[in-house]
Amino acid sequence: EFRIYFLMMIKTLDRLNGEGLEILSEKARDCKSVEAIRCISSGSGAKTCRNHSGVKVILLFVLLICFGSCKKKYQTIPPCVAGNGGLIQVVLFANHGSTPMYNYLSHPDTAFVKYGTLSFTQLNKSNCDTFYVSDFSMRDHIHCTNLKCGNYYFVRTAYDSVTNVTYYGGIGLTVDPSITELDHTMIVN
Repeated sequence: EFRIYFLMMIKTLDRLNGEGLEILSEKARDCKSVEAIRCISSGSGAKTCRNHSGVKVILLFVLLICFGSCKKKYQTIPPCVAGNGGLIQVVLFANHGSTPMYNYLSHPDTAFVKYGTLSFTQLNKSNCDTFYVSDFSMRDHIHCTNLKCGNYYFVRTAYDSVTNVTYYGGIGLTVDPSITELDHTMIVN
């Protein structure tokens, strides 16, 4: 393939240099050598032969660099950096065993959020990046709104009015940029 490409380049260069140009070296035609000899007819009818292989090699090198440096324009997707200010909503449900847990305004359920990680120990209000509090009675979920795509660790609390115990559960989630809402049920113990 390179030989064919090189021979086409030599012929193109010949056409660019005028009608009096001839390639005399068989080695150049076979692409075994980059040497090409050009003979130019002078006005007096005598022929003067010059070696122009260096010029052709430099021109070929410049053309290869030009073609090699062309980049396709791809649509770049910005990297996912977790945080506030996005359009994604994560809805966290809570189950204790198989029983759904419902919010009570006297003991509001809370979701604590840590940005940029899928694991975190002892996440609470003092060391989280943000938190969301359920503000409706008897709702079984919390809406974590305005998030960007990225990695998050969520800790969800849920109050059990029968046993008067607050349960906790945590999960790491990766939020994909192609979604606008992610619903997830967490187990709280």
